[in-house]
Amino acid sequence: IETDTGNVGIGTTTPSEKLEVDGNIKITTSGSELQFVNHSVGAYRDASNRLMISGFGGVRFQAEAVSGMENQATRMVINPNGNVGIGTTSPSARLDVSASATTSVDIAHFSNSNDVVKAKFSLSSNSSGELSLIDGDNNTDVFISSNSDSYLNGGNVGIGTTTPSAKLEVAS
Repeated sequence: IETDTGNVGIGTTTPSEKLEVDGNIKITTSGSELQFVNHSVGAYRDASNRLMISGFGGVRFQAEAVSGMENQATRMVINPNGNVGIGTTSPSARLDVSASATTSVDIAHFSNSNDVVKAKFSLSSNSSGELSLIDGDNNTDVFISSNSDSYLNGGNVGIGTTTPSAKLEVAS
């Protein structure tokens, strides 16, 4: 205990906060929990054992490949209006994903339970948007590009019908 400030230190003789721990903290008693709560932010376990994280101005998730809190970069945010941003700190839609580059980059993958990509959104080498749908044999059967050839190789195509009987069937 630092008598001049009233701060308490564990593993340190010069605590700079009301409680400063230099080392790991472990809580092992059944039913024990550690809560961080004030009027603006909180992190705690609710009655259903879910991790609850709240923030008056939203929630930001930060990470970096090197250690140290000072090097952290925001990777995902949840704004107070409910918009989620990945790769952006100011999402303008319910889900706003920003690519890490402007060309030749995959933006989002949708995979099966074996981690095999079955749908993806990407940017081409000329910054055009692309959508790919992959079949069970891992062939791209549907490819839609905003700036080049697009194709459908998965069977018959119907416009105005859900049961086309030819390669292309247009209902009247």
